[in-house]
Amino acid sequence: DRPGVLALSFAVTYWDYLGWKDTFGKPEFTERQVTYEPALGRSGPFTPQMVVNGRSDTVGNQLSEVETLIGKDTPAAGPSLSLTGGNATIGAGAAPAKGADVWLVHYRPGVIDVPVGRGENSGHTLPHANVVHALTKLGTWTGQAVTLPLPRAGDGLATAVLVQAPRGGPILAAAAE
Repeated sequence: DRPGVLALSFAVTYWDYLGWKDTFGKPEFTERQVTYEPALGRSGPFTPQMVVNGRSDTVGNQLSEVETLIGKDTPAAGPSLSLTGGNATIGAGAAPAKGADVWLVHYRPGVIDVPVGRGENSGHTLPHANVVHALTKLGTWTGQAVTLPLPRAGDGLATAVLVQAPRGGPILAAAAE
């Protein structure tokens, strides 16, 4: 609920072997997290991990550390980004050498309480905020102004767009409807 912060929960699948599958976990979300690890200096993914602007991370349930990272992080100088009329409009600017990925995110706003059936959190109900249901690459931003159509989210889901340097790099711009 912090102004200027788009917090999204990407549920992962690498704990599925414990006999309880995260209700919202998807292999593409796990792959996204694994992609971040080398740039963040990690040897592998962990939960709960909080990645801030694609440039720093911490254990996600350590609120003071999360607040510190958010407070000291200066977003990368990126393009303007607006979501209006069913389109994402990205302004001109300096792009990474091979362009930046443009991601469409459909998520359920608010908090969903999820009962955990197995593992170290067995028997607990854990809150999940702004749970991502779908992540789709819309294209590549090369530094030229571009307008991309946004597929409708439907079913009570909200839409966000992220412009991100490739291979889990910094978030250059983000917007949500």
